[in-house]
Amino acid sequence: MKKIAFLFLCFVVLVSFDTQANESDYGIKTIRVHPKVIKPGTEVTVNVLVTGDFTRGNPVVGIYINDEKVIDNREIAESPVSLAPTVSLKFTADNRFLSRDLELKAVMSFEDQRYEILYPNSANKDFCADAPWRVVGEDAAIPVEASIFDGDQWECNLDWIDISDVNNGGAEVAYYDGGGESIDDHRWSYLFDNLIASDFVIVDGYIEMVVQMHYRELIIVPYDFYQYLRVKVADRNFPRIAGWYYGDTHYHSAFTDNFNERGGSFAMIGRCGPAIGLHWTMITDHASNNSGNQWPVGDFANDLEDHEWNALWDSCQAYRTSDFRIIRGEEVTVKNDATTGGDDGTNDNTAHMLTLANSNYIEGPIGPEAYPESGNHSNLKPLTSRLQLLDPMQYGIAYSAHPEDAWIVEVFE
Repeated sequence: MKKIAFLFLCFVVLVSFDTQANESDYGIKTIRVHPKVIKPGTEVTVNVLVTGDFTRGNPVVGIYINDEKVIDNREIAESPVSLAPTVSLKFTADNRFLSRDLELKAVMSFEDQRYEILYPNSANKDFCADAPWRVVGEDAAIPVEASIFDGDQWECNLDWIDISDVNNGGAEVAYYDGGGESIDDHRWSYLFDNLIASDFVIVDGYIEMVVQMHYRELIIVPYDFYQYLRVKVADRNFPRIAGWYYGDTHYHSAFTDNFNERGGSFAMIGRCGPAIGLHWTMITDHASNNSGNQWPVGDFANDLEDHEWNALWDSCQAYRTSDFRIIRGEEVTVKNDATTGGDDGTNDNTAHMLTLANSNYIEGPIGPEAYPESGNHSNLKPLTSRLQLLDPMQYGIAYSAHPEDAWIVEVFE
């Protein structure tokens, strides 16, 4: 993401310095920020889950950006209304969200005590857990993957990962003992691949789970990451029609790795696709062709490059089965080079072109300044030039990644 706050899935619980005897009974359990990608002008919602006995009054909760308060609930907190444990605050993002050094935190004040929780703009480690959005039947496998990104920038020691069942009072369902393992890889993942739907209590057709990761930095400083996941347990497959096959036309693998998005591992792709009920998926990784050796590296330095084209093919083949096919493709950012409609392509008028089954790599934006702040995208490749590269190939189809973001001029004529 180009100079957009990297509010991904990472948050850190800060130790409070309060001295009150009942200090441990109060605090902020979690903070969740939506959306994950925030630009100036975006409406931001921050949900803060507080803990404590508030029968004597309501806590005042404020949201701070770089230690400057942007909003709080003081007006309603000082009213006679009794508040729920969850405080939801909304504000409009400003230009501070263009900085990668941005820091967002929630602060709770109650009876002259102060409690904080940090949701940082992390240029280093980030955390994520994922599961298929649906499975079929109580005997269905439910793969769950927990990941740590950018450990090579600032290592941590993983103690354990726990999966608990929300519908069963938080009972533990699965556990991974990290044993204090030092995580210093660019991407580290652990796949829970032996879980089934009946391991959980299913309520109204859904499983609710929490994946908790406990780790330490600087050997001794403890942190916890929580990811809430919801899985629908369907009672039937998708309708089957002879000669028709279900698939996903736009999915990113680990070869997509930038400040905007990180794709899933192939191990997870190979398990999730069949669990959902798909026959195939398209791996449409971002084709930025930026070298990680460039300086500055650029926002898209770890996306799919020409020299990785064969490795992407090998990964697709390694995790495909006779029942689930993984098809290689790309997502290429292009500029509008239309000769009509008053747009010469130098303005902020770009689109994402997906390709399917093309045999050769199609180059996308080049260099760390492929997306300059000025909005001048004239250094991007024109759409027609990318389409022409498909012509000599035996196979290959191009289509729009985000049809709702269509240009106002006709370019697919």
